Amino acid sequence: MRRTGYNSLKTERDQSNYDNIDGKIEDVEEAKFIDCRTEEKPPYKTLFLVFFLFFMGFFTLIVSTLIFFGHLDEKVYADRMIPLMILGTLMFIPGAYYIRIVYLVVRGRDGYNYEMIPTCS
Repeated sequence: MRRTGYNSLKTERDQSNYDNIDGKIEDVEEAKFIDCRTEEKPPYKTLFLVFFLFFMGFFTLIVSTLIFFGHLDEKVYADRMIPLMILGTLMFIPGAYYIRIVYLVVRGRDGYNYEMIPTCS
């Protein structure tokens, strides 16, 4: 539920800069809209790392699942299944979390910015 406050009604004194014909503001400079959002430059190295973690974690989880279900040769790759699953999980979870933050920043959701993602400098 949205909480908005009530505004007081305009008096004669407040409407002095409005035109009597159509009610628009006479001064064009005051009528311009100002975009309050600042254009942040995204940290490209960090975004690359986030997407790398997500996709490599997803890939290693898929490979370990294929080994587990026998689509890849179990005799050759059976010893690699558990390490791939652990590595994939450790890469996928933070990658998915930070991709969600990047998505919400790109969408312009209030309260989310690129400073919420740790940078690699």
